[in-house]
Amino acid sequence: MALTDLLELKDEAFSLEGKLTSVILTDDGGTITAKGDATLYGSVHITYNLSVNPKVPGQGIMTGRKWN
Repeated sequence: MALTDLLELKDEAFSLEGKLTSVILTDDGGTITAKGDATLYGSVHITYNLSVNPKVPGQGIMTGRKWN
């Protein structure tokens, strides 16, 4: 039995309307935070952490997390 036979993945779309609460940029990266209303899920807080790649100009990593 294939793994795809055991799982059913559904597309879920919802809208998020909110505002940036903070943008902090440094030479090493930065942090972007926002807060919004995701209707079905209520109030949502989002944080994106930015890190630059010191070996390749213009490249880096963005990670994030959200919580209700």
